[in-house]
Amino acid sequence: MRLFFLRSSQLSVILLILLTLAGYLGGAFRYFELTSHFRVQYLALSLLVVAVFFVLRSKLWIVLALLATSINSYEIVPIYWPHNDPRILASGTEFTLLLANVQRSNTEYSRLIEVVNVHRPDLLAVIEPDTAWIQALNILTPPYPHQKIVARDDNFGIALYSRIPFDDVEVIDLGDTVPSIAAKILLDKKEVTILATHPLPPPAKQNYHRRNSQLSAIATYIDALPGSKIIIGDLNVTLWSTYFSKLLHDTGLLNTRQGYGTLATWPTYLPLMMIPLDHCLVSPDIMTKDITALSNIGSDHLPLLVKLEI
Repeated sequence: MRLFFLRSSQLSVILLILLTLAGYLGGAFRYFELTSHFRVQYLALSLLVVAVFFVLRSKLWIVLALLATSINSYEIVPIYWPHNDPRILASGTEFTLLLANVQRSNTEYSRLIEVVNVHRPDLLAVIEPDTAWIQALNILTPPYPHQKIVARDDNFGIALYSRIPFDDVEVIDLGDTVPSIAAKILLDKKEVTILATHPLPPPAKQNYHRRNSQLSAIATYIDALPGSKIIIGDLNVTLWSTYFSKLLHDTGLLNTRQGYGTLATWPTYLPLMMIPLDHCLVSPDIMTKDITALSNIGSDHLPLLVKLEI
């Protein structure tokens, strides 16, 4: 039995190190990028094998397991360090967004409506709505009279519901044929552009390239905009992807998760494998007051509630 645990743990730590390092090569090959998404799981498993090697008194393998632990800790721990300076915005306007990838096949419409009624966000971004979802959400029209809706039956519908009037709003294609919505609002006479978007999932080779093309087009679009900016959506990429880092670099936007943790949102049907695919990114003049992954609404994604000060 001791030998079984030893050999199993040795194999596990070798695989953990290979997967951990492969994540840094995500820009070279799509399968390497997929390995970058599971840093939290790698960290948890590496801590487990450290404990096993400690009990088995295998010093060399403890060192190797600690190597995997250290690399993944380096990627995860800084996400819990806040980047906001509370002196930046002493009296800004509070603005709350709710992002919900509803999963088109999900019919538990009332669960999202209940979440909206409880949290009362200023703006609701809905990902994957079809005609049935839009009809169910008609009940939100009185509190959210300002709407832009694209209902589709291919998992790429998108909709914005707002308490605040749109100064301008349009459906745009960014590097692909799936729609995004760009909306401008005025908050205390300050113009804010909100881009709601949903790039394709990357496992298939063609979709991988299309997603990357859309992320690049998003960066170009956002970089050219004046004023305050927000990107919100299921970006089909996690915090540790090369392409997520590139998006932050090219746009100059900040990750609202910074200081609040990884906040995994997908897939709800595999709790131990959940990863953060849903995001809100903001320009540096916007302060994140709070960000929370909410309870399940019947979808494969958890909703994300973001409280900002602009």
